Formats: sequence, C-alpha cells, structure tokens
Amino acid sequence: MENSRMIPLGVTRKLGRAMVSLAIALTAVVVVANPASADPVKPMACPPEESYDNISYVSDVHYRIGPGYQDYNGTSNNATITLTATVGGTAGVSYTGSISAKVSVIVAEINVQTSMTVHASLTASVTNSIQLIARPHTSVYGDYGVWRKKTTGLYSIFYQSCNSNSAWITSWAPARVGWNTWGG
Repeated sequence: MENSRMIPLGVTRKLGRAMVSLAIALTAVVVVANPASADPVKPMACPPEESYDNISYVSDVHYRIGPGYQDYNGTSNNATITLTATVGGTAGVSYTGSISAKVSVIVAEINVQTSMTVHASLTASVTNSIQLIARPHTSVYGDYGVWRKKTTGLYSIFYQSCNSNSAWITSWAPARVGWNTWGG
C-alpha cells in the first residue's frame, strides 16, 4: 500500500479560496503595473509641428515709417541734399493666407532654407540721415523705414491628432533698416 496523506475537507476549501484570492490579486497587480493591458486600443498621437516650405523669394519691399521726405534744388548747379528722418518706429513680419501662421516659424524657415537673413522685427531710429545729389531744378525724395523680404511658400500645421492643414502664404519679413530714395 502506498503512503498517502489525506487532506481534510476544510483545509482543501481554505486552500482553494486562497488560490483564487491569489489569482485575483496577481491579475490586479498585472493590470496596475501595465496600464496598456487595461486599454489595448489607444489613439495614435503625432508630435505637433509647423513648417514653412517651398519658399520662393519675390522681391525686397520697403516699409515706410513716418512721413515721406523731399527737398528741391532750385539752383543752376548740382546740390548735395540731406534728408533726415524725424520719426522712428518698428516693422514686423506680416503675411497673407488662409492659415494662422507663427512668426517664429516663418523667420526660422526663411533663414534656414534661403541665403537671406530676416528678423521678427526691426526698429528704425529717429535722426537717421542720408545725403543725395540733386541735379539743377529737380527734387529728391526719400522714405525711411525697413526693407522687408517678400516670399511665398507652403505653410503647414501638423496636429497631435495626426491631421494637418496647409495653405500657400505670402510673407514680408524685416531684413534691414534703410532709405528708399529717388529723383534728383
């Protein structure tokens, strides 16, 4: 006869309940320790990003700050005329298009993708002067302000939901302070 031990019925039930309780506890620990197993279907998330691409330079455009200046040479000889700005101010980036663009993105992408240097804003100071030669009986004219680079490009916004929105925009970004003169 084999040597066997018999477990009393009350101990078997207690052992069975303990095993079930242990299984439930282990399942709870696994779910808490690994939240992904609690919800295996998670929506995809993309990093939000904005870009200004396919940039084309159009032209330099002068943004006048303050009034236009002029002077007349009423003599019979050439004359050196000095125009002096009496008003200063600041010019910033502007753009047209059907999308809400960030100035910081426009400036950064123009600087990176082209050989041009542009800024978010530039200030033209008061009392800046320029000398021009005016021929006899002619006028010289000047506007003081900021030269801006006009560009076109595709502005895109990529959302966290992985959707995107794009539109072609035209932008004017400040490049340098200076005069626009003519006549004489």
